[in-house]
Amino acid sequence: MALKIVKSNSVANNREQLISLAQRAYANGDLESAASHFMSALEQNDKDAEIFVQLGVVLFQLSKFDKAVIALRQGLELDPYHVDGHNALGVVMHRLEWYAAAEVFFRRALELNPSHLAAKSSLVETMRKVRETGDTLNPDLEYLVKLTKPVEPTLSLCMIVKNEERFLEDCLRSVQGVVDEIVVVDTGSTDSTVAIAERFGAKVVNFPWIGDFAAARNVSLEHATSDWILVLDADERLDESSKHRLKPLLRQPDAVGFSLIIENILGEKTVEGTQLALLLRLFKNREDVRYEGIVHEQVSPSAGRTGLKTYNCDVKIVHLGYMQECMDERSKNQRNLELLERQLATEPGNPYVHFQLGQTLKLMGNLETAESHYSKALALLKESQAPHNLPYYANLYYNLGDLNRRFKKFEQALSYLEEGKSFFPTYADLIFTVGLCYLDQERWQEAIPHFEHCQTLGGVVHAGGTDPAVTSHKALNAIGICYSKQGENGKAVGYLERAIAAHPNPDAELHANLGVILVLENEPQKAIEHFVAALDRDPKDLRSWINLASLSYRFGQYHESIEAWDKALSINPSLSDALIPKAEALLKLGRLAEADAALREALASQPDARPALLNQSLIYLLQGNLDEARRLWARFGDDSECMALAALADTLEGKSVATERPKDADLIRTWGAILDLAVAAERSEWIQTLMDQLDVLGPLVPGLELEFGKIFYKRQQWQQSLTLYLRAQQRNPQDPEAYVALGNLCQATNNLEDARIMFAKARDLDPAATYPRRQLALLGAR
Repeated sequence: MALKIVKSNSVANNREQLISLAQRAYANGDLESAASHFMSALEQNDKDAEIFVQLGVVLFQLSKFDKAVIALRQGLELDPYHVDGHNALGVVMHRLEWYAAAEVFFRRALELNPSHLAAKSSLVETMRKVRETGDTLNPDLEYLVKLTKPVEPTLSLCMIVKNEERFLEDCLRSVQGVVDEIVVVDTGSTDSTVAIAERFGAKVVNFPWIGDFAAARNVSLEHATSDWILVLDADERLDESSKHRLKPLLRQPDAVGFSLIIENILGEKTVEGTQLALLLRLFKNREDVRYEGIVHEQVSPSAGRTGLKTYNCDVKIVHLGYMQECMDERSKNQRNLELLERQLATEPGNPYVHFQLGQTLKLMGNLETAESHYSKALALLKESQAPHNLPYYANLYYNLGDLNRRFKKFEQALSYLEEGKSFFPTYADLIFTVGLCYLDQERWQEAIPHFEHCQTLGGVVHAGGTDPAVTSHKALNAIGICYSKQGENGKAVGYLERAIAAHPNPDAELHANLGVILVLENEPQKAIEHFVAALDRDPKDLRSWINLASLSYRFGQYHESIEAWDKALSINPSLSDALIPKAEALLKLGRLAEADAALREALASQPDARPALLNQSLIYLLQGNLDEARRLWARFGDDSECMALAALADTLEGKSVATERPKDADLIRTWGAILDLAVAAERSEWIQTLMDQLDVLGPLVPGLELEFGKIFYKRQQWQQSLTLYLRAQQRNPQDPEAYVALGNLCQATNNLEDARIMFAKARDLDPAATYPRRQLALLGAR
C-alpha cells in the first residue's frame, strides 16, 4: 500500500529547503510541521529512503502508527539495508505489542550494524516481553518481516580475452566468492586460455575478432544474466582488501554504476611506480548501457544517458598491463595506434580519439605528433563547450604542459598548466609539473611552493590518471633538490630523508640524491650507506659508483675504490676521467704497472691532463727514473707541487735542498704523499735513503718528521712511527701535535697509561685544544 501524500499549498520551497524546514521543526518539537514538510519533500522525490524513514519516526511520535508503518515500509523497500529504518520499525512493532515481529527487526538492525546501541537495548527488552507473553510471529505481518530478508543483487564478471594463459588464472582467482557468474568472450585464443576459464566455471563465448573492442565487450554483456556487471581484463586483479566493499555497492538504488580505482603498475620487471585512475567498471545490467569506441572503449557515455547516477568508490583493481615487459610482449602500442588511426578516419572530429592517439604516441616516444593530437583534442573540447568533468579533460592539460616542458618551451607549458589548474585545482600532477617547469629553469624559490602544495593533495584521485607519488616522495625529493641547489643542504637532507621514509620501495635516485648532499654536508660515512643502497636497487647507477669510488679512496679503502671505478668504467667505457683516480688508488697499493697502464690510457685521450702527468711522474720517481720524472715536472714551470717533487729527487741523489724551494707546508704534504707511495711499493732502499737524510732535512723543514711518522702510523708500522714521533718531539718539545701523535700511537698499541700521559702533556701545552681533552675523557683520566 503506497503512502498517500497530502499536497502542500506552498510550492515556493525546493526539496532541500523542505527537508531543512522539517528537521528544524522536529528539533523544536513541532512534529506536525515536520511531518508536513517531509511529505512535501517526498512529493518532489518519492525515491528517497532516508526521508521516508525520518517521516516514519515523526508519525510514530505523533501516535499515527499505521501511517508510520507505511512510511517505514516504503523506506525499507527503497533501501533494504537502512539500519535506522529497521530499528524504527522494530520500535513501532514493540509499541503495538507485536513483540516477536519487533525482535526480528531489531536483530536485522544489529546484523547490519552490530554496534547499534539503541537496537541492542531494545532487543533485550523485546526478548523479555516475548518470554513473558509467549508472543509468536503474526502471519499477517509477513509482508513486513520479509523486508529483513532482501534478495541480494547478483553480479556477473564480463571479460574479453585472447591468449591470456599467463594472466587469466590469477584474475579469476581474485574474484572468487565475489561474483555469481563469469562470462568470457574469447576472440581466438590458441593457448590454454579457454581451458583455464572453463576450470573456473566460466560461460565461454567464441567471438571472432573484428578489430572492435566495444563490439566484443558488448557480446559479453549480452550473455550476462546477473543484476550488475563487473568488467575486468585478464591482466587485472580485484584487490584483496577491496573484496568486502564490492557487493554492498550493488544495493544503492539510484546508481547506474561505480567508477573503481585502477592502480596501474608501471616500469620494468620490478615495480617502479604506480598511476591511479578512475574508470566505470561496475554498472547495472541494462540493455541501454553498452560500450562505444573500437579501441579505448567506454561505457560511461551510455550510462550517463540513463539519467541515473554514477559514483566514485574506493574499490581497487590492480592492472599489470602497463609494465614495460607486458607492453613490449603484446605490442599493445602499435595495435592501439592502428585501431585509433582507423577510427580517426571515420571520426576526425572526435576529441577522445585525438586524446588517445596522443597517449599512444607519447608512450611510443613520438612526442611531437603526440603534442599535435593533444592540442587538437583540447581545441575540439573547447569548440564544443564540453563539460570539464570529462575524465580525460584534466589529463589533456597535464600532457600538453609536460610535453612543452620537455621541449623546454616553458612559457607555453606554464600557459597550459595554469589554465588547467583554474579548472582542476586539486589535480596534483598538474601542480607538480608547474614546479618542474620552475625547477628546470633553476628558479628554485618559485618551484618549492608548488611541490609543497602537492603534499596537501594526497588521496585525491583524478579520473584521467593520478601519480600518487607526486603528493608524497616525489614532492619531498623535489623540495630537497631545490634547497640543495640553493646551498641549504641541511634542509635538503631533511626532505630527502622524509622522501625515503615515504617511499614504499625507495629507488636508486632517491638514495643517490641524499648521498650526494651528505657528502656536501661532510657526512661521508652516511653518504656511503646511501650510495650502497642505491646500487642495491640499481647496480648500473653510474653516479653512485663514482661517488662510492671517491669516498672509498678518502677512507683509505683502495681495493674498494678500484673495484668501484672498474664498475663505473664497465657502465661507461668512455669515462676517461675515472682512469686517473683509479690509477691513484693503484699507486696507494703499490701496483705501479697497473697504475701506469691506466694513466697511459687516460693520456691517450687527454695528453695534457695535469693529474695524469703528475701521477705518471710519481711512477718514474718510484722506479728511480728521475730524468723522465724531471722532464714531466718541467712542463709545469714554477708549479709548487712540481718544485717540491724536484727537491725530493735532488735529496734522493744526495744533493742539498735548494734554498729556493716551495713553502714548508707544500714540501711536507708532497713528500709525505711520496713516502706513503714508497711504503706501499716496498721501495726499501728509497725509503732508507730518505730516512738517512732526515738529520739534514729535519731542521730545514720543521714538521717533516712528524708527517713521516703519520705515514708509517697509517700503515701500522708502529716502530718506525714511534722513532719518527720521538725525533719530532725531541726537536720541538713544546709542540702539542707531537704529544697527540704519541698518544694516538700508544692508544693503538694498547699502552693506555702512556697514552694518558701524552694526551695530558698535549692538553697542558694547548689548553684550548679539544681533541686531547676528549681522548682523556674516553680513557677515564682524571
